[in-house]
Amino acid sequence: MGQGGSKFSAGNTVGLFVNEELGAIAGYEIWDDVNAHIEIVTHPNYRSEGYGQAVVSRATDHALSADLLPQYRTLDAWQWSVSFAQGVGYQRFATAYPGICKIMN
Repeated sequence: MGQGGSKFSAGNTVGLFVNEELGAIAGYEIWDDVNAHIEIVTHPNYRSEGYGQAVVSRATDHALSADLLPQYRTLDAWQWSVSFAQGVGYQRFATAYPGICKIMN
């Protein structure tokens, strides 16, 4: 499992092997029959070598060919992930702010 709790499933997943070891894996989870939520995990030994970009690009192409709207969600605090998404071609659409709301009586 990746930091975001990635769950990969057959048919929506792309893997790339490097020296007989899984270097990167990406896939998507379908939300509301419209969105393809892109997920990625890259082996620490193979980061910054383009393998993550390769599998995310392929998963994105697969989602588009299935008439789905791909989305790459991450936290602004994870600047490496924001930069990665922009490098693959994703553009910022919205920003969410997680928090806890306490209702006072």
